[in-house]
Amino acid sequence: MKKTLLILLIVFFAFSIYLYAQELNFTGTWKLDSEKSEFPDFGGMGGRAPQTRETTLIIGQEDNVIKIETVTITQRGERKS
Repeated sequence: MKKTLLILLIVFFAFSIYLYAQELNFTGTWKLDSEKSEFPDFGGMGGRAPQTRETTLIIGQEDNVIKIETVTITQRGERKS
């Protein structure tokens, strides 16, 4: 009896963790703080992104579909992708 109760409790907690993980939603606007970020050193630039002033990610999520829009403001202007 104790063994059955223990197995049921384990299954219950595992299932509740699974259901909790399904509720993640990344919808929102995310801004890169370039002063606090570390960039990889590509091409001898010293691990910095000197031309990028601001980068913003706009994320929309519905069910299992995530749409990401990137807005980068540089010295040359604004670029969306």
